[in-house]
Amino acid sequence: MSLVSPTRIGLLAAAILGQTSLATAQEPSLTATIWPSLGTSVANVPERRNCLFLRAGASTDATAGKCAAEGHLAARPSFGLAFSGGGNRSATAEIGELRALEALGLLDQVQYVAAVSGGSWTAVPWTFLPESISDKEFLGRYTPPDQISKETLTGKAVEATSAEVDLDEVTSSDLMANAVANSRLAEPFVKAALRGIRESPRDPERDERFARALDSDFLSPFHLSGAEDLFTLDEASAAAIRTRNGWDAGRTIRTVRKDRPFLIALGALSPKHGFNKAAWVPFEMTPLYVGSPSLKGWDDAKDAWGGGYVESFAYDTDLGERLPDGGHPEARASWGRGGNPFSLSDVMGTSGAAPADLVDRFGLAGALLGFPRFEHWPVKAEGAPAVSYTFYHGDGGFVDNLGVTSLLRRKVGTILAFINTVRPLCAEGPARAPGDEGRPVKCTAPALTKVNNDLRQLFTGTEEVTDRIVFDNGEAALRDLISGLTDDVAQGRPALECRDHQVIPNEYFAIAEPYKAHICWFYLEWAQKWADKLQRSDDTVSSLKDRQDFFVRFPHYETFFENASVRDLDAIKQSSDSPLRKFVTLLRLIAETASLQGRVIQLYPAQVHALADFTTWSVCEAAADGRISLPALIATPHVACPARGG
Repeated sequence: MSLVSPTRIGLLAAAILGQTSLATAQEPSLTATIWPSLGTSVANVPERRNCLFLRAGASTDATAGKCAAEGHLAARPSFGLAFSGGGNRSATAEIGELRALEALGLLDQVQYVAAVSGGSWTAVPWTFLPESISDKEFLGRYTPPDQISKETLTGKAVEATSAEVDLDEVTSSDLMANAVANSRLAEPFVKAALRGIRESPRDPERDERFARALDSDFLSPFHLSGAEDLFTLDEASAAAIRTRNGWDAGRTIRTVRKDRPFLIALGALSPKHGFNKAAWVPFEMTPLYVGSPSLKGWDDAKDAWGGGYVESFAYDTDLGERLPDGGHPEARASWGRGGNPFSLSDVMGTSGAAPADLVDRFGLAGALLGFPRFEHWPVKAEGAPAVSYTFYHGDGGFVDNLGVTSLLRRKVGTILAFINTVRPLCAEGPARAPGDEGRPVKCTAPALTKVNNDLRQLFTGTEEVTDRIVFDNGEAALRDLISGLTDDVAQGRPALECRDHQVIPNEYFAIAEPYKAHICWFYLEWAQKWADKLQRSDDTVSSLKDRQDFFVRFPHYETFFENASVRDLDAIKQSSDSPLRKFVTLLRLIAETASLQGRVIQLYPAQVHALADFTTWSVCEAAADGRISLPALIATPHVACPARGG
């Protein structure tokens, strides 16, 4: 049974039937399912209200047993993965982490994947990966540490610092790693800035340029590119959308690859109409729906936001009216600005819009460089005025760079959280300095005020934010966790600690129900046991083993400008120059970076393969040692992990 009434089809068919371009239709109206929040209870997230993970076109009175019988995710345990932000560092680390989890047989049991910023750059194409590309091709090969060489790190016998990898020449493997190594964000970044200066602010695609750059880097290599292509959960949902709106089969709607977990890409929304970091609020993007759960600011219409979710294809529209239909409310809306519909590149461009904050620190308007702004309308009570506003949207890291809170809101029982951070864990800084081979690793726990803020804000709060604490007894719990992680590093093993945490209600994240969550925290940090297995077969491996040359910050590559020759961003920020002069200086830095072998977010092939191999080994090593403690409802891994090296 469809979630929409068939009698509504005729209302829209005449306006859009036969149109192949939503942006150019004379009357680009559409009808979409909406999910007004009935409170922040976990029972009210759309996938729970529609028979856990059952497609949008199914009856809401179906039982969990029926869902399981139809092969959906209801049969899986309450198990989720969270991949942190961190640009290409996080995207690369996630390649190795997914590779290991697949080998362990755990991916088949995951219900949810939450991804933030750079984590979404891998998670989105992996979730929607066409069947024509295998997971092995996407995730690539794994090389144990004792077999790593210059050739394995580069993918072919080329210089390890070569910035270019021709995707047309590589073999049908390592596709995501090659996409990272071939990312060209600097070029469209500079072009967008220059276009933003000289073009009319009415350009409907002005705020999509950052997303289009990511589309070229991370969607196009996997045949997922398309500014006008919609997306949804599955083919049944796509068929319901086409029928409801009078579209024929020529209307491309991307769907999730069969048996993938339910993706939540975390972004942020600024109700204050600008890049005021303190004003960012959580914003969730999934294959089925997009939005924020709590209705806020309705006393002041200019700040009204949230209130529930709308089908993903209908975001960034002008609201016409809400159409009540019993338990399946709908809304009629339109693409009023003449731009493109909300697409997969918009998901990545929103979740990964960290440069918007970087630009804001120079006193510049983020829209100037093409960062996301979307039409947002509150999913509010029937009969309320139909209004929509243009809000800035930003990186999910502005609200929760770890992604775990989206899982906590859904009361996920077991979570593997991957903290793919730029910040070393130990009080001493990097766990291993060049030339320290053979010496014990020194790693002591830092003072809590020096702990990674992304982690600290969830336990104790930080100097900047105090409204995001989600764990009870936070100070003691964080101290215990950091003590365990630093002890792991001192022993030369992967930094992994599993803990039971008491989750407490939190209004900011719309976490309404307390419960106990079992979380295994993976912290990206040097592991001496891995380094000891590396063989000094050539200069590249020696540099990796000693963390020298372009491996000097391994595994904590910088989020921006890792391979830049000039590192004076702070000097630009702190200068007394006018915002325009700062902007010009920033463009020159970007242009200089782009003219060299490195680019704004790009990593060299050797850097990419080394980090992906390292994270694969780390997960496998922890599993082999029995340190990934999972409840009995999660089956014991049934596939051997790749060889860990001699």
